[in-house]
Amino acid sequence: TIIGLDLLNNQLEVGDQSQAGYLVTDDGHILVFAVLVNGAATADIQSFLNIYGDTNEISALLQQEASGRSCCRPA
Repeated sequence: TIIGLDLLNNQLEVGDQSQAGYLVTDDGHILVFAVLVNGAATADIQSFLNIYGDTNEISALLQQEASGRSCCRPA
């Protein structure tokens, strides 16, 4: 995570918010993933925390899909 203050525009500048790792499927396959946010601007720290939360949620959904535990997949 790289975040800084943009004094010219009076906002926070998100240089990078990244998550990467490995996902293991039910049948033992290993998948590599990366979730990246670069060059975003936010009005305040709460808006940045929303970006951080979104990347966490995407990572969790990817693992659920990889392991076949999707909440949204029809039975």
